[in-house]
Amino acid sequence: MHRLHNRVISVSASLLLAGLLVGISPVAAADTSGQLPGPVQLGPDPTPLTLAQQLIVQQKLAVAQQEQLTPGSIRSIPHPAGLHATLIGANGTVREVTGVGAVTAMADPEGAMVGTTARQQAKYDYCGPAAVQVVADYIWWTDKYSQQYISDKWTKTDATQQTYVYRVRNGLNGAVGSMMPSGFIYDYKQPANGSAWHSLLRTDIMGYYMPQVASVSPKQAGKPYWLSSWARTSKAPGTYGHYIVLNGYYLVWDGTSNPSVYYDDGSGGYGGSTGPFEDPATHIWAVVTYGNGYVIW
Repeated sequence: MHRLHNRVISVSASLLLAGLLVGISPVAAADTSGQLPGPVQLGPDPTPLTLAQQLIVQQKLAVAQQEQLTPGSIRSIPHPAGLHATLIGANGTVREVTGVGAVTAMADPEGAMVGTTARQQAKYDYCGPAAVQVVADYIWWTDKYSQQYISDKWTKTDATQQTYVYRVRNGLNGAVGSMMPSGFIYDYKQPANGSAWHSLLRTDIMGYYMPQVASVSPKQAGKPYWLSSWARTSKAPGTYGHYIVLNGYYLVWDGTSNPSVYYDDGSGGYGGSTGPFEDPATHIWAVVTYGNGYVIW
């Protein structure tokens, strides 16, 4: 069985059943970094989506807006063949599903997760290429592209010493390539509020079995919430820009700390930690808003 396929089963069946990932965090690597880049910028976008791609985004947004109004409606759309997700039911029950109509395999699932695997970022400013690599590995079921290749071809991280948001979008669409699910394409967006953002996340995860990338300020001084992947490291708080890959959720957004979001971080040795993590959805939304407010969905 494939490495990424195994990861879905092992994470969902062991970690989720053992308390839905509550309190489970990898040990932080020693912080050997210098100053990390400042807040991530959108950047001037000279490569907008084509009209056909923009139409796909609008159709996907309509699905997300309906999901925000009627949570659970996302389960009625056709699901991509060949991709896997793990549905999370009441009391932590889990079921792995694949392909069209598979979401009906569990009545009223309360969450879902896709089988990404965290990748250590190769350089202090390579959180963007690392996020793209995580998604590419998931969709291709193999180590498809190196972070250096992703930077050189799509994200141009070395040229700017950070990764502009629009270039993460370009990297995701380029790296996924011919494996892109029907009716799906990545674009960047600043959601109006936490409920709107969470509906985008549910659309990605439950609707298309695709991860979402978030631009965050993970450990900002004077703020009440930090990413758990950064909270226990020795890195001093600051206005750092960072990307993480959101790969699942449990419970629909209600403005409380009860709903959870699962994510992969690759910042070990550069201020944070590398591995899979789980934080309250309200905390994830907070660190998004502390930064530039963009997600690539």
